[in-house]
Amino acid sequence: MSSRFWSIISSTPEIGCGDKFTLWCDATPWGTLRHHRLSTDQSWSKNYIESTYLCPGIRQRFFIGGLAHGHRAAILTAWNPRSKRLPSWINQKRQRRSVARLHRHRFPWRAWCGRGDWWEESLWIPGISLAEAYRHARQWQQNAFIYLDGHRVWLIYCFA
Repeated sequence: MSSRFWSIISSTPEIGCGDKFTLWCDATPWGTLRHHRLSTDQSWSKNYIESTYLCPGIRQRFFIGGLAHGHRAAILTAWNPRSKRLPSWINQKRQRRSVARLHRHRFPWRAWCGRGDWWEESLWIPGISLAEAYRHARQWQQNAFIYLDGHRVWLIYCFA
């Protein structure tokens, strides 16, 4: 049996969404966790951490480490695998295929994430489990995805 590794980042309430994030890595579906610190000097990681997450129809804006306002969902995308920018037409084609696969079991809503002049189309998938969201993000070669557990907004890293 192979284990899948993922990690969770969240800021603590007293420091807000700053540079000091807690990284939980080597977490498996069986619950093994080891605590580590994350260096945020990787540019793709910084993009996730500094982004705003929006879903039309939901009044709140979401930020890593911020409140989930009772929402249980994931924000996933098929855009820019491994955080390498692709032409828009390729990203749109990947996203359509991702939506088609998700429609088999769920109804995703269109969402947006980004900061400044960088934004990409995403999907808000209410009620999806963390394990299912992780599998979907890995399938589309994403470095990380956003998960809302009803209380907090988490950045979940996917390691190959």
